[in-house]
Amino acid sequence: MAVIRGMQLRSYYVILKCPVFLENVSSVEDACNIAVSVAAKKVPHYVDVDVSESSCPCGVTRKDVLIVAGDALVSVLLGMKVVADSDRGAVRVARSIVKKAFNKSELVAVYPLR
Repeated sequence: MAVIRGMQLRSYYVILKCPVFLENVSSVEDACNIAVSVAAKKVPHYVDVDVSESSCPCGVTRKDVLIVAGDALVSVLLGMKVVADSDRGAVRVARSIVKKAFNKSELVAVYPLR
């Protein structure tokens, strides 16, 4: 923990969720691989990129991918370590890092971790 001008700064790991739209996709695996590749090219090298997953009450886990007529919508997670004074500040810093890459998409904070 660092103190700058009376503010206590902590290290947070923030995960943001954003959509990636793809065309001409044949399978869920292709959509996941292409979405991760596209997102990783847009963000700085220190941002972790992965496809989000959801689980149903029966215990089955699935990737968050929707394919309709060869077009795909993939939910991508962007994780990064930031230094901030609060949870909200950490989310603001993380959004400012990746907002240029995903300027038209809403970046939803999944959770900041200390």
